[in-house]
Amino acid sequence: MFKKLLDFLAKRQHQDREKLIESVFREKRKSQRFLPQFEIDLLINGMLSRLLNISVTGGLRVGLIKPDPLPEQLELQFSKLDTVFKLQGVKKWQKSELAGVRIIEPGVDFVRFIKESLTPQFLGETLYEIQCGLKIQAEDEKLRWWQGKGDTNVFLWEIGRDIQRMQIVFMDYILEWHQGFIKVGELKGGEASKPGYGRVDPQFIVFYNIPKLDILDNALTLVRSSKMDSEIKDFIIHEIMATERRLLMRFVVENVFLLVGEKRYTLTELSYEGFQVEEPFLLFDGTGTLVFEEAGFECPIRFRLIHHSQLQTGFRIENLLSNKEKYQNYLRKLATSQPQ
Repeated sequence: MFKKLLDFLAKRQHQDREKLIESVFREKRKSQRFLPQFEIDLLINGMLSRLLNISVTGGLRVGLIKPDPLPEQLELQFSKLDTVFKLQGVKKWQKSELAGVRIIEPGVDFVRFIKESLTPQFLGETLYEIQCGLKIQAEDEKLRWWQGKGDTNVFLWEIGRDIQRMQIVFMDYILEWHQGFIKVGELKGGEASKPGYGRVDPQFIVFYNIPKLDILDNALTLVRSSKMDSEIKDFIIHEIMATERRLLMRFVVENVFLLVGEKRYTLTELSYEGFQVEEPFLLFDGTGTLVFEEAGFECPIRFRLIHHSQLQTGFRIENLLSNKEKYQNYLRKLATSQPQ
């Protein structure tokens, strides 16, 4: 009976300690300043400024283009991609080109935007190695495992010093590297997709046809902000950036067309992420078929408008409905045949 009481008290003490650590960690995150590793524009009273660091509570350290004194009341505008926030702020201090600013009532949407933008960096800083060199197969393949807050896990399988496979799990996304290629997916099962010990249940993974650039960017931020070995970090960063460059490659194409209903449009450029047609074609989203006449195949797609002018229109490929492998092989051939 006495032993059970001691076990209960020890367990209770451990739980209280864990809660204390978690609460301290949350408070640290609130006040912690982050160097923004994402592209974000900041206008202060209409003047372009440099965002030097930011906290999730709306505290900013900014660099001014001109050292003119700022007024106490400020108008701030943040923009990232298609998202624009117009907010009110106050000057807390200023020293020549440097200033501290506090946002007044940042609002739920802006706080969510900042947290989502900072989360990959925050998670990367929490990574620590919990398993190094665990032998898992007869052919000397060994596992290295880093773990962080929010069910963040990085796995590397090595033979000697050669990396064979890699898996990064963060923010309900998964990035896998194998034999020089990266694929990105999403975890759809919530907590059921993570049965424990960093494992991910394959039945809950939905891989995208084409890796998404924003997820690749977030993975880059996570790895760059981690304290992983420099050799490992350099390898992962190189492979992710190589995938991003491949996705952003644009190839000049001939005899490739987009069929939408009975209308046919000529493509001028093609990439892993999208395409451009030479005619002014205004359709915000829809389905169609890419026809590769010389290659002899068709690829049904779902697409979305990204830019439009009187001379040309650009679209993003939202989904490849079939012939994904033929499409990727076609682009790989273009990558080796066209000068970049």
